Amino acid sequence: GCSTGMLLSAQMTNNIVTNACEYGIYAQDISHPFTLQDNTVSMSQQLTAAPAPTVGVFLSGLSGPAPTIKDNDVSN
Repeated sequence: GCSTGMLLSAQMTNNIVTNACEYGIYAQDISHPFTLQDNTVSMSQQLTAAPAPTVGVFLSGLSGPAPTIKDNDVSN
């Protein structure tokens, strides 16, 4: 999948993530503008139990201006 973290700003656009096993897109601790737009995530398997349930898009610790999140698709 795609991941990023501990950045001042980030832009994740036009990515195609296939066969993601745990996370499709993972973004954490970004302190300025963040854009998540026009991405496609296809999960290879959906796990709901510990130790690692699958997550199509995971966002955590975003601060600063409101993030732009639009036109993303997640499927299995």
